[in-house]
Parts: sequence; C-alpha cells; structure tokens
Amino acid sequence: ESVQFRNHPLNRTGTTVFVSLALDSTVRPTDAYGAFGSGDAPLDFSRTQVPLRLLTDNGLTLDSRAQARWVVSRLELFATAELDFDGVDDVGPSFIDEVFRVYAKAHPQVALQTTRASERVDRLLKGAMRGGAGTAG
Repeated sequence: ESVQFRNHPLNRTGTTVFVSLALDSTVRPTDAYGAFGSGDAPLDFSRTQVPLRLLTDNGLTLDSRAQARWVVSRLELFATAELDFDGVDDVGPSFIDEVFRVYAKAHPQVALQTTRASERVDRLLKGAMRGGAGTAG
C-alpha cells in the first residue's frame, strides 16, 4: 500500500514512523537521557517506565498472570522499573501477585516502583507489597 507524505508517495511495505522535532526546543538530549539513566551514568538507561493504561484502553482489566508476565517481560534489563497506574481503575489479585511476589522474588535486582495509582489500586498494591516485594511511591 502506498502512503502519502507531504504529497510524496512512499512505496514501502511494513511500518512507517514519522517523527516531528521542535527545532526551538529548550530540552537537551542529556535531559531526556538523564530521566532514564542513573546519577553516575546518565546514558546507561537503567530505568524504564511502563504506562499500564495502554493495556486497559480497550476496557480490559489487569487481572491475569499472563498479562502480568507480559508487563514484566524484559524488565530485568533495567535496575529500576516504574509501573505507572495512571488511568487504571482496578487490578486483580493474580496480576498483583505475579508482578509483586513472583517476579520480584525471581528478580531481586530490579527495583519495582509504582506511581499514580488510584486509591483503590494503591490499597491493593500496598496490601500485596507488605511482604517486601517492590516499593510503592
């Protein structure tokens, strides 16, 4: 299929990605890199953020171990993983157990952090993490 870009056809198969960058931005690349690196080595990409609302946009609830395993896949590549619960209304006990007990126990080198959880989700997370897995924040 041909894709039009600024009246020029791009005859390609597969995925095409367009990026727009503001030439007058005050953000420096080192600022962006620093958000995902450590203080000592800002370019090491030791941190990651996982926006969980992307999994719930179609009305899905995070309630299965399979979903949890998908979320945590490859997190062991990072020292710190921030799980962003913004927009997530509910999570099931199987999901929480798989992430904050099973995964955390198998990968103690990964610091799991939670952010922007609703009151209900925060209560569920804190209850699950009383055993020492992960950190709420």
